[in-house]
Amino acid sequence: MKVNRLFFLLLCLSGAARVNACDVAADFSIATNPQGTWSYGTLPALDGSFNLLTLATNNFGGVSGWNQWSTAANTTPGIYKNISSTTVTNDNAVVPPGTVVLRPGPGTAVSAVR
Repeated sequence: MKVNRLFFLLLCLSGAARVNACDVAADFSIATNPQGTWSYGTLPALDGSFNLLTLATNNFGGVSGWNQWSTAANTTPGIYKNISSTTVTNDNAVVPPGTVVLRPGPGTAVSAVR
């Protein structure tokens, strides 16, 4: 585990004299994909090809403040963020304000943020 953390730290600190902040929650947006440093996507399996999610939904499922990236309406995998100031409950998930959720899809499909 320590090796993985060190690798992530080195990845975030790339560059000679500058530090890049790696904060997917703070940078989350449904405006465009990719968005700044981040790309929101899916893989058919962990060793599969990365594909961008193409559908951005504001107030997903009629829940105020629950924003989502997916490939089609009401499908998974998806990447969600609670942009409201209160806890959101959706599909039995209790999500505090500011939290990003990566929801897997059917079979081996996973969501990913790069």
